[in-house]
Amino acid sequence: MRKIHFAFVLLGLLTLASCGSTEKGTRYADKFFGLLVREKFQEAGKMLDVAEKEDATAISQTFGRHPDLGKLQSAKKQLGFNTSYSNGVTVVRLPYELTYEQGAISVQVRLVDRGKALKIEGIRKLTEVTK
Repeated sequence: MRKIHFAFVLLGLLTLASCGSTEKGTRYADKFFGLLVREKFQEAGKMLDVAEKEDATAISQTFGRHPDLGKLQSAKKQLGFNTSYSNGVTVVRLPYELTYEQGAISVQVRLVDRGKALKIEGIRKLTEVTK
């Protein structure tokens, strides 16, 4: 009986930790996309988990200005999330819809926390361009 009780307590704690990481990740991604909308690419680049600062700025500019769709107008988190923990590293994956001047794309934002702070490790396009 104690083992079952312990398992439920552990499951509850993991669920709470997952929700906290997801909320923190959502706030971080919202801030990142807000900077892109305002074209503050260098500041947004500092939020990326990239070795070179020049690469980070270039990556943020890529999502701030789409070659076919124009300037980023807004970003909205979609339903769902995925949080995982391994060896002290937290990874949060969040779906977003990015709306540009002439269309929209769906992406998945991957955030990682290696114990120091959250960083955006990657942004993966999920759907093709919709106009």
